[in-house]
Amino acid sequence: MPRFTSLYLSNGVAKVLSILIYGGAKTWSEILRETGLSKSGLSKILKRLRRNDLVEEVLVSRGDKKVKAYRAKVSSLIDADFRMALYDFLEDLDEIAKKQRLSQKDVEEALDVMSDYIYWLTIYVTRKMLQKKVSPKKLAETVEKAIQELIRKIKKNKHLYRELRKKQTKLLEEII
Repeated sequence: MPRFTSLYLSNGVAKVLSILIYGGAKTWSEILRETGLSKSGLSKILKRLRRNDLVEEVLVSRGDKKVKAYRAKVSSLIDADFRMALYDFLEDLDEIAKKQRLSQKDVEEALDVMSDYIYWLTIYVTRKMLQKKVSPKKLAETVEKAIQELIRKIKKNKHLYRELRKKQTKLLEEII
């Protein structure tokens, strides 16, 4: 298994993804055996990876039977690392928005999360551009989709959206 230093993935998540990326589709039992993770740990990791669209369930042949297995939907740990970070930033926004009343600190935290999201997205796209493995059109679609997801997440939480707009107005007034 190649050595990998993750910016964002836990060791357990990186182990599972490595096995699936480099070894193809595996059953739950095979992943458990190859990673050495606990049953509950593996269950949590697979649930999170599926929720974040990094792994999918598939049917594979084992002997004369078809059994459920898991397959990576990413081609490298680096891609998974960036995508997991982006999904986690969106979850962080949801956590902030769950609060009934948002303090000034909450609004600033939401702005920080949004900035981090854009920063990570920029790094991801820059990396892809330098690799020249993805067409500019595909990269533009990726950026557009990611930004739309961020905007959708904010607008879905009306009180967060309202507070962010207030903060935006206040910042613009300070500049002018």
